Amino acid sequence: RLYLIALCVVLIVFACSYEQDGIENDERIILQSIATEMGKMDDVNPETRAVTSFAVNTVNDPTHSLSNRNSWTLEVQIYKGSQPYAYGHAFCLYSTVDNMWHPNQDSIFFPNYSRQKITATLFPTGWANLIAINQSTADLLLNQDVLVQEDATMNALNPAHIPTIRLGHRHSMLDFILTCIDTNQIADVKRVAGGRTYTPYRVRNVSQREYQVILPLAVQNPEIHLITTEGARYIEQIGINGTQANVCYCIKLIGMELKLSSVTV
Repeated sequence: RLYLIALCVVLIVFACSYEQDGIENDERIILQSIATEMGKMDDVNPETRAVTSFAVNTVNDPTHSLSNRNSWTLEVQIYKGSQPYAYGHAFCLYSTVDNMWHPNQDSIFFPNYSRQKITATLFPTGWANLIAINQSTADLLLNQDVLVQEDATMNALNPAHIPTIRLGHRHSMLDFILTCIDTNQIADVKRVAGGRTYTPYRVRNVSQREYQVILPLAVQNPEIHLITTEGARYIEQIGINGTQANVCYCIKLIGMELKLSSVTV
């Protein structure tokens, strides 16, 4: 008789433990809306002749703020421990009523009151996970600058009805200035990286000849190709071991240091 009672107690404890670990008994803290903020892109000067007066992170940089991304989609995934939480995924749209991102479904949830990993990606309509080679306008440049939650694998987020997610740049940027060059003699400027040729954005409202381009990650030794009106071609290779997320490589190229390549016409 005593044996039977002990066995029943064990079974009851096991059953209660199983129910607490199941999704059906999660506390499910509802997420009503999301506030976002944006960190600055880290800038690196990989060349000794680089200077600090670049457009990156200023009003002349089309990618510097969140305000021009209100038509984009914010995809959010909340985790429970190391696994994506079944009730924690949504695509969120921006509302100008409260300046928040709202799930495009009834609701999503945190599993409980513990700090949880959360991943977020902010991307434009039609994004196909491929950086376009033509970035010649402010809009084309901006549309390549997908944002993700900063350090999503390291930082956990406190459960809240209106959490704040800090976003950073998913890819790299190259910001370069041409100086000591007769700009009237420049016919075209290209960026060659990872076997692809990119047309960069020429920065507006600045006194210098400055260009920006978004590049994929892990690109090594990208090149700047300059073509003059007379057809001469100059190539400058930039010593970068591998481009990194949320990093802008700032380079100033001085005219007399540009190398005349073997493909000169």
